[in-house]
Amino acid sequence: MKTWTTNNNIKITRVLSGRSNAFLVTDNRLSILVDTGPGFQRNILFRNLRELDIKKIDYLILTHSHFDHAANASKIREHFGARVLIHKSEAVFLKEGENVMIKGTKKFSGFLVSNFGKRFLKTAKFDPCPADIEFETDEKLFPPEKKIMIIHTPGHTEGSISVIIDDEVALTGDAMIGVTRNHIMPPFGNDINEIINSWGKLLETDCKWFLPSHGSANTRELVEKEYFARLHR
Repeated sequence: MKTWTTNNNIKITRVLSGRSNAFLVTDNRLSILVDTGPGFQRNILFRNLRELDIKKIDYLILTHSHFDHAANASKIREHFGARVLIHKSEAVFLKEGENVMIKGTKKFSGFLVSNFGKRFLKTAKFDPCPADIEFETDEKLFPPEKKIMIIHTPGHTEGSISVIIDDEVALTGDAMIGVTRNHIMPPFGNDINEIINSWGKLLETDCKWFLPSHGSANTRELVEKEYFARLHR
């Protein structure tokens, strides 16, 4: 399990990788899980949390309500007592165990969505989970000394969010990917221009590392390169 540690000793541990990433954010007093991965990765997620001796999770922050991010939310809530946070526009989908419909950002992904999207999302339903906290704008929901901020980064879905830790590390959900070398545009998303604008918002922070929910970490230099290249097209 790969880890990143900020200057204020907040540790970010990638507790799930492969199909989807999930991150545990911890210090001496607080534990936050960001995303849960799909249902078929539940056993791996729980095993890794046990290896870290995690018995309680204070908050579960969901970057959005797709099955590969939220499918294990109800189990995390039940087993670890986590309070579940999600953007208000996606709370109803989480409560019903439904996926937000999205478009393709490229020709091939657009073809997949047009021909198989609705059918796939019906088969990808997950265990419903009520949200404990819903929010609409950027939120600093934790004590100021924690320096953990939730910011609204729409584009992939209307309610997509990112988590900024110590202004050093950003957990970006599907606002970007780290799968293809030198490219961060996700293959699926409802509004490409909003995705690009969200990159700009993320770059307004001082974060050096951007950790997406799919693939490896992106450097600030790469995000800047992609942002300015697409901004002027």
